[in-house]
Amino acid sequence: YRYEGLRFTDFENVLTELRDQLDSEFGPYHKRPSALLYKAWVEEAGGKVRGPREGQTSEDFNDVSAYSKGRIGGRGSDDIWPLHLLDLKDDNHMSVTFKLLHDLPHVIQYYLDQFVFPLTMEHHHEKISASGQDLGGEMLFSKRVGFSGTPSDLLPEELGQCQYDEGVDGQILHFLTNEAIVSSRLMESQWSVKKLLDDILKADPPYHALLDCGALITGMSNYEVAKYLLTNGLTTEFDGVAFLDSQDRKMMLMRHGMNVVRLNQSGIPSHRRFSFYDQIHTTGMDIHQCID
Repeated sequence: YRYEGLRFTDFENVLTELRDQLDSEFGPYHKRPSALLYKAWVEEAGGKVRGPREGQTSEDFNDVSAYSKGRIGGRGSDDIWPLHLLDLKDDNHMSVTFKLLHDLPHVIQYYLDQFVFPLTMEHHHEKISASGQDLGGEMLFSKRVGFSGTPSDLLPEELGQCQYDEGVDGQILHFLTNEAIVSSRLMESQWSVKKLLDDILKADPPYHALLDCGALITGMSNYEVAKYLLTNGLTTEFDGVAFLDSQDRKMMLMRHGMNVVRLNQSGIPSHRRFSFYDQIHTTGMDIHQCID
């Protein structure tokens, strides 16, 4: 959000929530807490909220027709409408307000606190939990036939010391730094998501998979990435693009008909499909790839 600001739909949610709070509060509109918060945002962003002048009543301030004719407030036409008169369905009102506030840190924090964090950070004060130590030790099972996990010395005491397979780490580093296998290049300074995808589309011989380890592909859903690849020059050697949907399901966008089906129902062999792994799904996804 600090790089790109709020999306327009997110901004609509913020203003809708703020308006709902405003309607539940008491007192003159321009003195209610939600209106004052909105006013503080606008002023922090360098704008001004139209408001009553000395001697004007709150009833005058609530008259939208008088407001439109310029009899209220006495400020310039570039000033922002107050919260209670902001028409959330008016494209002009929303576009001006969105342009001013969508990347303001205070608004972003409000959106995170009101919408994102309550949804994604639910927790209980007491939890039942277990770890690999419990599973591998004698606490649950008196006999264990195996213990799988990342090699380390943090093994349950009952299993003894980890016996490393000598040379494995060295082989991994060797292959990852072997120029006959791995290559790298710098993107131009004015790169964009679509330019990056276009470069991948132009590769010859073609790539079979895109792993977005650095979360460079932003502003597009996994489906939209798959559709962009198929409609913008992905070689006909591929009959579809495999991706993970919002429910972590392995899906396939078929070239023929542009239909989305489950990966295991697509019937496309591994050498005839392109795979896209977004940053969240770059590990732990068992999607078979063809042998290069």
